[in-house]
Amino acid sequence: MIPRGGVMSGTASHDPTTIAPAMTLRWSHEGRATVVGVRGEIDMGSAPLLVDVARRLGDEGAPLVVLDLSRVDFVDLHGLTALTEARALVRRGGGRLVLRQLPPCLTRLLQLTGCTLPAAEPTAGAGPVRAAD
Repeated sequence: MIPRGGVMSGTASHDPTTIAPAMTLRWSHEGRATVVGVRGEIDMGSAPLLVDVARRLGDEGAPLVVLDLSRVDFVDLHGLTALTEARALVRRGGGRLVLRQLPPCLTRLLQLTGCTLPAAEPTAGAGPVRAAD
């Protein structure tokens, strides 16, 4: 079960001298929405952590998951795949996944790959978002 608020971190490096994780996830609840703040890089090493949280939220039947990407510095194809998989996992549980504040690196990746995410739409209590379902 995902607690009401918390933090998870992940890194691609197995080097014990690594100081900072590549990605940190912080989540809280705003009404019916579970807001997951993503900070750092969504890449090959950290993407599984994002998928794991989405799987748990989907299994719990979270009605709305908002990924706040305002503090994301880098996204590679593994990250893009993780976002797509996260959307499917939340949807499988009957919920919706929306992305808040796409960083320029993700916007550029979407342009380069030709991938599309549905147009932005407002969500009460969650600020501006870009729908991912």
